[in-house]
Amino acid sequence: MPSSTSRRGLRFGWVLLIAVAAALALWLSWASLQPVVGRGKARDELAAGLEAGQEGFAATTAEDAALLSSVLGAPAGSRTGYYCAIVHDDQGWMVARWRQECHLRTVTVYPTTASIDEVEQSIAALPDAEQRFGPRWQQVGLRPCSGLFSFARDQAHVSYVDDSCDPYSTADPSRTRSVDFTPLPAGVPGPPPYVLVERTQRISNTDLGCAPYPLFCQAPFEEPAVGE
Repeated sequence: MPSSTSRRGLRFGWVLLIAVAAALALWLSWASLQPVVGRGKARDELAAGLEAGQEGFAATTAEDAALLSSVLGAPAGSRTGYYCAIVHDDQGWMVARWRQECHLRTVTVYPTTASIDEVEQSIAALPDAEQRFGPRWQQVGLRPCSGLFSFARDQAHVSYVDDSCDPYSTADPSRTRSVDFTPLPAGVPGPPPYVLVERTQRISNTDLGCAPYPLFCQAPFEEPAVGE
């Protein structure tokens, strides 16, 4: 017949086993539920951002087009829509948390026969060009494939594409997904040279935290949750 000490040890073992099993069940439940909750939150914030931001963004890009068409001529086409990306913030060498960022985006293609210097000078002469497209590079020489103006937040990015550049691609990088309201027409951009004007505006920034796994902060999900 087992002693009272043995019985207490047996009961403690069963209690410990049940507690571990319950903790494991809770962890498994949260591991499967967290991506669902995160996607729902990301979609809700994206929808709110689209509703709040689309009208003003469309007005700004229309102003860009009116100004640029006066010096670059009619565009070959525009791509409008938004994209979302799963990104992370670091703390030292380690990933601290993950976020889903979404941006409205318009990309407009202007075929040109002008040189890169002529394009830069004509755009720089437009009213409020520095506020809209960024400051001039001053002593830095102009280079194709990169920005014609110094990058500044909330300003359109203007680049000159020639034969030395990779052609513009609509393919999404990893952990990014695009939704187009209006795609570029077939055959656009076409052969270089051409001017690419891209304006973006962030409309949502959803904190996703970390997936509930030990050791490292992993993304709760890999593909952005878009408005579908």
